[in-house]
Amino acid sequence: MLGEKVVYRPLTHDEVRASGQPGALEVANMYQFYSDASDYFTGVRDLNLVRELNPDLQSLDSWLNEHKSEIPLG
Repeated sequence: MLGEKVVYRPLTHDEVRASGQPGALEVANMYQFYSDASDYFTGVRDLNLVRELNPDLQSLDSWLNEHKSEIPLG
């Protein structure tokens, strides 16, 4: 989208917890719940209701395409 290759290298939940950052334990626990319970976490969402509440909802690709000139590269 931006003409630059992006490589995703996620930290493990334990690496986030050990990072020493403020709130790291809570953030790691939250994301661990998201991954451990992903079927439930994503399954309870009603996308039609979400789109009704936010008609301007965009996919990541759409948002990046619309805002790519605002993202500094380099």
